[in-house]
Amino acid sequence: MIGIALLGSTGSIGRQTLEVVAAHPDRFAVRALAAGHLDERLRGQLLSAPQARVWTRSGGPGDLAQRWAAGGLEELATLDGVDLVVIATTGMAALPAALAALRSGRNVALANKETLVTGGHLVARELDKRGDRLGALRPVDSEHSAIWQCLRGEAASDVRRLILTASGGPFREIGDVSGVTPEQALAHPTWRMGAKITIDSATLVNKAFETIEAKWLYEVPYSKIAAVIHPQSVVHSLVEFRDGSFKAQLGLPDMRLPIQYALTYPQRLPSPARQASPDAWGALDFAALERGRFPAFDVVLEAARAGGNRGTVLNAADEVAVEAFLAGAITFPRIATTIERAVDRWGADLEPELDEIVALDAEVRAALTLELRNGSPA
Repeated sequence: MIGIALLGSTGSIGRQTLEVVAAHPDRFAVRALAAGHLDERLRGQLLSAPQARVWTRSGGPGDLAQRWAAGGLEELATLDGVDLVVIATTGMAALPAALAALRSGRNVALANKETLVTGGHLVARELDKRGDRLGALRPVDSEHSAIWQCLRGEAASDVRRLILTASGGPFREIGDVSGVTPEQALAHPTWRMGAKITIDSATLVNKAFETIEAKWLYEVPYSKIAAVIHPQSVVHSLVEFRDGSFKAQLGLPDMRLPIQYALTYPQRLPSPARQASPDAWGALDFAALERGRFPAFDVVLEAARAGGNRGTVLNAADEVAVEAFLAGAITFPRIATTIERAVDRWGADLEPELDEIVALDAEVRAALTLELRNGSPA
């Protein structure tokens, strides 16, 4: 029986993780749950996992005193009986928990981009101490799960490029996005996700963040990572090899498939994910991701290649800018300019330690939130 600690249990990924767990009750046991709020959804999950410890960001223990994790996410990630920590939270709050889990010998299934965007160098340091990097840190994003599966059994020296696929979001065929509304940006054509990741899909910041993740997950330089537009989201990513051949992982858009692969690796089991034969997929289209088409993508990648502390700046600036856009305080194009100016202002070449990441994140957020609220150009 594999003990699971699920951080971010009430979000989309967390709920689908519990569906996968429920489909295999003889294989998994939920030992810990964490969520933003102690609401009815979390209480329902706790009823289905009566032995699970719990922590929320906003509430005290109340009637759950005997099950409360006073040490928060890090305590849950290192509980006795926990073998695999599923990180399905948003933001960088789970970075300390991910590091604690890896240091204590637990495996991590990662559905949180910010962990590697802000602290990839710290995570890599821990993974270097482990034998099977992609057994210790298992990607849950559909794109990275696809690359992971395509690389199994292949020699790293044979890889020419990793190719991430991007749906292109709701504006892939719209030239002028200056007047788009939050409602339009939230209307993703393929996936149903939370507001933050949906806006990141519209700006393609999420694809730039996935490029950063790929560097740390697969130990490849940015020069060997590319992205293409694929509107149908059936081909989840590809690997090109030096002999000119490609491998791809395909399937209907359904996050339960990469979630289950991360949980059951290296085995494949029957899945609750949607399934269809190839004749039902329809046409599969691909297009180049042209420079300048998605300014935020270009800004994030340029900063990522410069390295140093810029991952932390990128993440904080993007979160503040997206929040401001959703609140109607800034226009859609200003998400990219806010990120660019933040990198110019705070970017530095030295890679920060965890306490420095936390301090820098707080500084960037506080300054940008105040400036955007007051209508300054940030």
